[in-house]
Amino acid sequence: MLLVAGAWPVLHVRRRTTRRLRSASEFTARAAIEAARVSRDSDPRTVPEAEELLSRAELLLASSAGADAADRATELARDADRLWSGR
Repeated sequence: MLLVAGAWPVLHVRRRTTRRLRSASEFTARAAIEAARVSRDSDPRTVPEAEELLSRAELLLASSAGADAADRATELARDADRLWSGR
């Protein structure tokens, strides 16, 4: 019984930390996706590779697969943004 009582606070803190990390990662991914959309809308060119990267980022974020997926979505969106903005 003492083992269970001692493990509960540790597990609770770990779950809460994981939730916060996921939330922060998702917020960052949403911001990167929005920046890529702005770059796409302001660029007169059609850049198929950037469109593909942005689509993949949006799908990853929508999958709710966790912080790692959100971090990957951020990378993809930033890559798409660079292709549209020429950076």
